[in-house]
Amino acid sequence: MTVYEPCANFVFCRLPDSAPSGPEVAKRLFVRDKLLVKHCAGKSMAEGERYLRIASRTVPENKHLVASLRTVLET
Repeated sequence: MTVYEPCANFVFCRLPDSAPSGPEVAKRLFVRDKLLVKHCAGKSMAEGERYLRIASRTVPENKHLVASLRTVLET
């Protein structure tokens, strides 16, 4: 995953081509762990379905998100 330098309280990421699409990753995170991330499908940008926008939260919440995201991307 490519993570871009944040300029606000969210992180903008590009999913690897081998990973599920942004909408699918967002759905899996929500169903599996009740984590809400924003996918960029439908935005006026090239390959928007490959991008996620993830809000920065507390350190424990961010660690939980990272662990869940790893699991979702591995399946």
